[in-house]
Amino acid sequence: MKKYILLVWLLLNTTVARAQGRWGLKFSPSIAFSKVHTDPNSTSFVSKELDLWGKGKGGVIYDHAFQDNHYISTGLLYSVQQFAIEDEGPSPKVQEAHELRYAQVPLLLKFYTSEIALDTRFYGVVGAIGQLKVDERNTKCKKNQLKPFFNTFRHFGLAGLMGAGAEYDIGLSTSFFVGISYQWGLRNIIKEANDAKVMGYSNLVSVDVGIRF
Repeated sequence: MKKYILLVWLLLNTTVARAQGRWGLKFSPSIAFSKVHTDPNSTSFVSKELDLWGKGKGGVIYDHAFQDNHYISTGLLYSVQQFAIEDEGPSPKVQEAHELRYAQVPLLLKFYTSEIALDTRFYGVVGAIGQLKVDERNTKCKKNQLKPFFNTFRHFGLAGLMGAGAEYDIGLSTSFFVGISYQWGLRNIIKEANDAKVMGYSNLVSVDVGIRF
């Protein structure tokens, strides 16, 4: 998987190398939770376990201005997410959680307000995130459960993102920002499960902290 991450980074670097924009670093501690749907529909399967600040993402971002206060934002992020499920039927057989690690390439629109105070602006962001799975592991399984209910997860994923925050200029070309964002799964992340067709989506609510320069 390392060669795929390197390829994504080289393509991203080639695309923006000749463009004028702003680089930055972002770190996003997150609350992770999942959504579950089954076919045929079964009310006994439910998503479980909010992972409070146990997951998140971080990495390099790049913002390219195409109009005053309007940017296209991309980058390369490393994201750790969770997917958990529980069978609440009369004879529960499934109770498990999985940790999923992704390399992410976002494609976002970022909009800034005019200054609301000295060197301070609000921003809003919306767009999509492409995900490449680089690792997965089972982190919890019911004691008498013989094997994980999920066999494999998809290598590629897609998520939406929206968020807002504030940015403060701390120098001529350096800014500090803090905000909140919501990432929701747009593509079923489960490739194969035992005994039923299950569709799962991994979501994150994040506090975004970073610097642009």
